[in-house]
Amino acid sequence: MDFGKKLNLLWAVANQQATNDKGREFVDNTCKAVFAVNDDRLLVIHSSFEPAQTGGVQFKRTVPKKGRVRVGDQVWGDKKFSDQYTKMKKLADDLDKLIDVTKPVPVPDVTLWVQQLSQPIRIATGLGKASQFRFDPRGRRTGKVSV
Repeated sequence: MDFGKKLNLLWAVANQQATNDKGREFVDNTCKAVFAVNDDRLLVIHSSFEPAQTGGVQFKRTVPKKGRVRVGDQVWGDKKFSDQYTKMKKLADDLDKLIDVTKPVPVPDVTLWVQQLSQPIRIATGLGKASQFRFDPRGRRTGKVSV
């Protein structure tokens, strides 16, 4: 799943779990800001880079898309690099906060059909008898028990 889809999922879950307007505002502002820097994030993450001869950082990225190859060659001066680093670091910290406060929502009645894997599972054979199999997470069948 790509980053944008993960962020949209986090945005939806965090918004649903926010308990007040201030919380929803934090969620919305954080996710919008992350999407706003996404092109720069992609450049930093998916490019090779080195010190530029004129100062700053030179990014080099080759992207094949729709039968064509696009070569990106951008230079960020020291100020832009420092500003983007500061912005992305803050957003990463804010995303960590969102992830920390989101929690799985319990699904009602799941415990009725979920058993521990070590417990026998009853399988109806249609022959008037049922068999139980014990699940082995290592992939071996541990044996059939007639009931």
